This record gives sequence, structure tokens and C-alpha cells, in this order.
Amino acid sequence: MALGCGGTLGKVFLILINIIFFYAILVLILFIAKIAAIALWFTMQGEVEDKVKNEMLTSLQTHFTDDSVDTGSEVSRSWNYMFMTLDCCAINKVTSGTNDFDQSPWCTATGKSCKDSSAEVPRTCCVGVVASTYTAATAPCTTGVSGYNTMGCYDALKAEIDSYSTPVIGVGITILVIELLAVIFAFVICKQTGEEVV
Repeated sequence: MALGCGGTLGKVFLILINIIFFYAILVLILFIAKIAAIALWFTMQGEVEDKVKNEMLTSLQTHFTDDSVDTGSEVSRSWNYMFMTLDCCAINKVTSGTNDFDQSPWCTATGKSCKDSSAEVPRTCCVGVVASTYTAATAPCTTGVSGYNTMGCYDALKAEIDSYSTPVIGVGITILVIELLAVIFAFVICKQTGEEVV
């Protein structure tokens, strides 16, 4: 009876060793994949940023039709809320009357605010406006004289994302260290348990 229990216990240890070993291999593969993804991010970051900026510009120049938060397309309303929330205007920095809005339907289509009011920037680009006050934006702001946000929305969005990068990096490094320790401990347990069984 004792011999049968010992043999069964030995088999349980072998199964446990195999499970821990496969766990360690799986976590090691995930650890290597995460390191590769981080390296890939750092090497391709410039390309990703260029692609995002170009897509934002295409969206603005294709779909921005109105400087209102109540009317117009859903995309236009989203752009207007972004202008007010991030205190930005257009995609690139607005420095003169020639800006990213010049090619948008808001300026190229007849019957739109840009042509009708000689506006250079939407009312939602004016400094300090919110959804309830943007309609009272002054003419010097909309005609591009003064009082509008000059920072481009790409730079504003990037700054907003960068403000959260330190905590995200800290959490990521902590997770990688925990995974590495899990792999090391799993291999140590396999080695010690394997010596006891033999």
C-alpha cells in the first residue's frame, strides 16, 4: 500500500513539474513578445506619428463641414469638441490666414460659414470658448486676427497622451519584472522538485 501511494505521489510530482515547466515557457514567450513589441514601437514611432497626423489632416479636410456643435455632420461636431476640449485649432499650428481649413468643405463649399463670414478659423477655435459660449466668439478671433488657439490639435493630442506615458511605462516595467520573476521561480521550482523526485 505504501509503495502504491509513493508511486502515485511521484507521478503527481512529475505532472506538477511539467505544468510548472510549460507555464514558465509560456510566460517566457509572452515576455519575449512584449520586449519585441516595445522595440518595434520605438523603431516605428516616427512612421506611426506621421500616419496618424496625415489621417487626421485627411479627415479634417474631407469631413469638416460646419463650425457648430449642434448642426453639421457628426465628424464636424467631434472636431469642434476637440478644438474646445484640447484648446487647439486645425491639425498643424495655425499661424496665418492660410491653414488646414482652407481645403475643407467648410471653406470650399458654398453656403458654409467660412465663405459667408470671411472666417479663417471656426468659432470653436477661439480661446476660452465652450459648447455654451462658442456662438458669441468675436470677429477678431474667427477672421484670424487674434484670440484663437494657435496650437495644432495633433500636437495638443500628442501632449495629452504623453502626459500619461510615465505611469503607463511604470506599470509596464512592473509587469515585465513580475513576469521575469515568475519565469525564474518556475524554473527554480522545476529544478528543485525534479531533484527531490529522482
